[in-house]
This record gives sequence, C-alpha cells and structure tokens, in this order.
Amino acid sequence: MGVKTWLSRKKNGRISAPPKVSTGVSISFIMFFILLGVIMPLFGVYLFFILIVEAIICLINRKRINV
Repeated sequence: MGVKTWLSRKKNGRISAPPKVSTGVSISFIMFFILLGVIMPLFGVYLFFILIVEAIICLINRKRINV
C-alpha cells in the first residue's frame, strides 16, 4: 500500500521524491489526547513527560545548528 501511495504522489514522468505533505496538527487530534489525559491521568503525565523531553531535544539540536 505504501508503494501505491508513493506512486500516486510523485510527479509523472520523473524519478523523484513525492512533494512534502504538510505536517500541521489538527485541533481535533490535540483535543483527543487532552481528553485521554483527563480520563487516564497516568497517560496524561506520560504524555506531558514526552512533550518535555521532545522540547529539550529540539532545543539541543537548535543550539548545535547555530554554533
């Protein structure tokens, strides 16, 4: 199925990568995880922990690129 999707997105007549798909996050996706965090508090704590770790990694990578 992945090959079919790749072939449908690539430009005709060229051997190239398909165009980049937007990486926007929908509000319903965010609300779903907030609802899960309220219903299951341990999941919410874990999700918050992962968010903090990802932010730290992102900051470290930005500092490495700027230096």
